[in-house]
Amino acid sequence: MKRLFGLSICCAILFFGAGHAQMTVKDSNSNILMEVVDEGISGSIRLPSGPAPSSTDGKLYNQGSTLYFSGNELGTAGSAGGWTDDGTVVRLSEASDSVGIGTPSPDSKLEVKGIIHTSSGGVRFPDGSLQTTACGVPVGAIIAWAKNLPGVPSTLPDNFVECNGQTLSDTESSLNGQVIPDLNAANRFLWGHTVSGATGGTLYHNHLASTGDPSTSSGVASGGGTLVAGQHHSHSVDVDDEYHIPPYYTVIWIMRVK
Repeated sequence: MKRLFGLSICCAILFFGAGHAQMTVKDSNSNILMEVVDEGISGSIRLPSGPAPSSTDGKLYNQGSTLYFSGNELGTAGSAGGWTDDGTVVRLSEASDSVGIGTPSPDSKLEVKGIIHTSSGGVRFPDGSLQTTACGVPVGAIIAWAKNLPGVPSTLPDNFVECNGQTLSDTESSLNGQVIPDLNAANRFLWGHTVSGATGGTLYHNHLASTGDPSTSSGVASGGGTLVAGQHHSHSVDVDDEYHIPPYYTVIWIMRVK
């Protein structure tokens, strides 16, 4: 028996059949602190279960059949670090827990701060639909956005920009350096066509009127009198420009750029 740092430790090497040996570390009261077992071509260490030490910093210990290091759970049989391996399924040990990748405080069941890469399969949504592309809207698509509707977030996702006639500066976009159509400030409607990019139309239109040849005008005197021919006359036509936009609801046109 040896006394180290004020603790009495008894080391005993016991030999079993086939040459297997076990080293047991005990305190002065014969309480087993640790066992090292010769497993033949390998070895194992057993830490008996007990209360956590008063200071856990830098210490490995077994509390309630769960291993801890520096106060952090390492795992139980079939589980580790909050995860449980059921053989074919690895799951969170506690259903109420959340998973954070790149963040210590996830605000959802799974939050990832970084790039998620899926090479096949796609993403399945709660309604059962499967989306196999990053976005259902292709690059270059223009859609309407009710930006100022109460409750709508005023910030666009990174892969969309407003169509304000600006030159796109985004090295991650295949449209980098191109001019985005000016649809908002120019108050433009969209019109289906076989080719995109053409512009046209006017906000106003006017009416043209013809009064004919006044020299051939004729009439009949009141009461069936004599025909009067060759009398000139003219018509006064009031023509104004007309605003011809139908009832509308304003939106912000946006384009997907990546």
